[in-house]
Amino acid sequence: MKNQHKYTVLRFTEFLLGSAVNLFSILIPKKNVIIITSSHNNSFNFNSKYFFEYLIQEEYENLYYLISSGNKRQTLEKEYGKRFISRKKLSEIFIIISAKTWISSTLETPFIGLFAGVNRQVINLGHGAMFKGVGLSEKKVSYLKRIYYSIIIRNFTFFCATSESQIKLIQNTYGCPAKKVIVTGQPRNDHFYLNEQRSGIKRVLLAPTWRKNKHVKWSEILSTNLNLYLQENSIELYFRLHPFYERKVNIESMSNIKSLNSSLCEEISDFLPSVDLLITDYSSIYIDFLLFRRPILFLKVLHEDFMQSTGCQIDYEYFTPGFKVTNDLEIIEKLKLLKETTNPLPSNYKKVHDSFYLHKSGSSSKRILEILKISR
Repeated sequence: MKNQHKYTVLRFTEFLLGSAVNLFSILIPKKNVIIITSSHNNSFNFNSKYFFEYLIQEEYENLYYLISSGNKRQTLEKEYGKRFISRKKLSEIFIIISAKTWISSTLETPFIGLFAGVNRQVINLGHGAMFKGVGLSEKKVSYLKRIYYSIIIRNFTFFCATSESQIKLIQNTYGCPAKKVIVTGQPRNDHFYLNEQRSGIKRVLLAPTWRKNKHVKWSEILSTNLNLYLQENSIELYFRLHPFYERKVNIESMSNIKSLNSSLCEEISDFLPSVDLLITDYSSIYIDFLLFRRPILFLKVLHEDFMQSTGCQIDYEYFTPGFKVTNDLEIIEKLKLLKETTNPLPSNYKKVHDSFYLHKSGSSSKRILEILKISR
């Protein structure tokens, strides 16, 4: 059986079992308990991580984070205490299904399937602003995927957005009604507002998105020429592929180009405040980075292929405020130019920033909590 078919069978089985558990949970009285999860019910990342930390800060006691891996739970418990849970014991399953509130950064809930939103509030925090064609806004969407989304989306009480303009994009992506989208901001962005402006470029992050078809030849981008320039100017470049689509890229011989994969840094938002310049292609990470008001280079490689296979929901040229580059030499050229200029931001930078962000302060978690009306 092909891997794709195995995955489909696995997800379908999980859907059936989850639906059965959720159906049973309707009969269970709900308690004032919050269960937070993220991708694959085993990731301490995205907005889930930061909303969890905020609730701990606000001294919420009946709070659990779902992590399937025992080793990972033990590691996290050393820092956060006994607040992590799995689905391996009946006692833990009972805590999960009796919880009044489920919160996730993805479409995955503690038990995925039908009836998850019956007698409880289920919140989608999101894991990035909408930009490219994903979900139901992809170029080609199968009937099976449309059916799956129509079922899963009904479980959610509301979705979080960063601005009014994002509401339509979230509708396009998930197929949810506009009344279910609330402009709160993203918890993972809250600590960005505490960072002061930086001068000069000493740390660069190259963080591309995933691709369906053709893959970029990173050895041609992360070249000896680029490494030499970085070395001569005391600049470190950190390279991070999309955490769900990581593959081996040989950069061991490069003195000033370092790997930053998910095993080294699970949540990139922890690293972003230290970055002076971002290089990306079509990743929505640049929308997070706009909050720092620091320069961005957009790697426009295999552009036509990406646009045909995935595409963007908005005008790519206008809403990407930064120089476009296609190879290592152009990256070096723009780094030199940015080094010499006193105003490294393009004229439309602020307008693009404002189109993605309604709120100008880091209080997203507080806003979400006020909407939830959860008592301690």
